Amino acid sequence: MNLIKLIMAIFMSSPVPEYTIEYENETYQIIVKYDGTNPDEIKKAMMKEAEKSSLMGMAFVNKVAGENNAPAKQIASLYEGYRRFFVVRDKKLLLQTCQSILSDPNTDNFVREMASYIQNILENKKTTQSDGKNFIKNLIPSLKQTLLSARPTIVSAERIVKIPEMKAIHNAFPDLIKYDNYYYACFREGRSHGGYQDFGKIRILRGQYFKETDTWQWENVALLANEPYDLRDPKFYLDSQNQLHLILDGSYINEKDITEKMVPHIARQINEEWKVEEAKADASANGEKGQWIWRITWNPLDRAGYGFSYGKNDILSLMKTTDGITYKKIADVSTNKLKGEELTEGTIRFKSDGSAVALIRTQKHGLIGTSGPDSRYTKWSFNVIPFRLGGPNFVFSENEKAMWVGTRHFFINPDNTLDEATVIASMDEKQLVPLLRLRSNLDNSYPGLVLEDDGSMTVLYYSGEPEGKSDIYITRVNLP
Repeated sequence: MNLIKLIMAIFMSSPVPEYTIEYENETYQIIVKYDGTNPDEIKKAMMKEAEKSSLMGMAFVNKVAGENNAPAKQIASLYEGYRRFFVVRDKKLLLQTCQSILSDPNTDNFVREMASYIQNILENKKTTQSDGKNFIKNLIPSLKQTLLSARPTIVSAERIVKIPEMKAIHNAFPDLIKYDNYYYACFREGRSHGGYQDFGKIRILRGQYFKETDTWQWENVALLANEPYDLRDPKFYLDSQNQLHLILDGSYINEKDITEKMVPHIARQINEEWKVEEAKADASANGEKGQWIWRITWNPLDRAGYGFSYGKNDILSLMKTTDGITYKKIADVSTNKLKGEELTEGTIRFKSDGSAVALIRTQKHGLIGTSGPDSRYTKWSFNVIPFRLGGPNFVFSENEKAMWVGTRHFFINPDNTLDEATVIASMDEKQLVPLLRLRSNLDNSYPGLVLEDDGSMTVLYYSGEPEGKSDIYITRVNLP
């Protein structure tokens, strides 16, 4: 009898969604395979998928919505209202979508709970516990905080940074710093995002902003190369002597477009000329393909620079330098909260009391880490961000009561193509809340951030265009 029940359970078990990701016309698309037709099973599957991944959960909703599942179609309309909110920066359209769903007598009670939850948020009313509320909170993480938080506003429209010397098709991975009364911008110039014999070069610009006319003026400073390396992801920092440095990666890419080796590089001014060279990086931080020191931040408390190096899959190595040339590993850092996920790009910042906060990209999520000087930054605590980041960067407000983030955020279109966007977000030590979408498309993000004396923030980032092109953009936002 037990064997018969087991066999019946196998044949009567609910189908499980299967996902593949395809890349075509410079766009990623999530392909969902699912054979279930029972409405109750579909509802349960939607709830389970949203718990596992907000992005895959929404892809599953779009899949069954396209097959005329009425509740899924209404959920998809709620998500579209949320996505549209980032574009028009107006809650009215989302509220209208909620009201339309609630006024429809045929609305499923599960969807009614979601629409009611969002409407109560928008109307500042008390929300009650329900399955629909729990589902939409998993599907759209930080929904309530995103809708209720004061939002940054654009005060200087997004515009392309360009000078006559710039001839490359693909301009990307920028950074920005304010130094000696000038803005310094850096970024990679190449033929594409990266590939065999596409030896990326690093452009450095110096610029000024004229507030009265809302205009920028840029001049060329240097173009750095070190073939056969593809130079990538340059990041500025200042050392204890207030000297300007760059930390960057040198990737060796083979004829199959596979990265064989990653070698940290530095750049600095020597006799008023910028020079690039390999960094003296502790080999104990190496993974199979070497290591990538992604960003360095100087800690004034101990007059040293710190940054995460990646290349060991689920382990980051915390590196320390006192001269900007030699980098020693002081700890391997990992977490058991995201087992099996590769840890990659990470930004570390320091408060005036010496405590550290880090924002880290993983394969499917993000991490917010905290550490203190008592452990010499060898012990870290982490909270998981339930969606993926790209090019994570952040700054503290002047009073250190707020953290402002620039990163890539992944929305999803109704056809399950990914809608990648550069966003400005607020952050504390537990969560990240997307608030403002910048003009961006296709491959994009990796923002450089400068907090201004008037409380605004200047943002330098890149955005893709058709045919593999991309440009560097700059904008300024007022922070609430």
